[in-house]
Amino acid sequence: MQLRPFNIKRWTLKIGLALVAGAVVTWGVAWGCVLLGTDAEPEPIKYTNRDERKPRLAFVIAGRGYEACSLTGFEASYLPEAPEQPLPAWAVWPEEGGEAMTVLVGWPWRSMTFCAQTRTGGAIFDGWKFSTARGPVGLPLRVLPLGFSLSTLLAAAVMVATAEGLGLARRRRRRSKGRCERCGYDLRGLVGACPECGAA
Repeated sequence: MQLRPFNIKRWTLKIGLALVAGAVVTWGVAWGCVLLGTDAEPEPIKYTNRDERKPRLAFVIAGRGYEACSLTGFEASYLPEAPEQPLPAWAVWPEEGGEAMTVLVGWPWRSMTFCAQTRTGGAIFDGWKFSTARGPVGLPLRVLPLGFSLSTLLAAAVMVATAEGLGLARRRRRRSKGRCERCGYDLRGLVGACPECGAA
């Protein structure tokens, strides 16, 4: 079996296309995690507001491909049995008198996020919001650089490895049947280069 020469242009194009496709897949998986939601139940915890000393209630959800933290304006006395725990580092703090819900989505790494806040002047949502038959749906538009990059690289590597594996299997199958590895021309009884494509 003769190894094909390394083609820089071919591999540059292949890796570039794989990275673009990997980014699209990562984006689609993140949106899918939002649309599918999670079966995980929200866990109440107590937190202390930065500007106040009174413990407040927060609800944290941790599921596969989906994490959320909702900081409410309710005092912890509503649920005295809620444990006091530190908030996730990525949780967005609400403005005074408001509430904030931060959502991280993506798999296998959290790759996108959005935040919804309510305050005296109205509501703020930094994602794409639209209505469906089941009610309003919000999709993230902000990427988390590290998680998005890792997920994109993983998706691209899987695509390149799959394409190369399928190509190798096709070439071996053609060679075992006496055909040209590149174009599939029947080489039985012939010596030298392929008369169809010129491959050695």
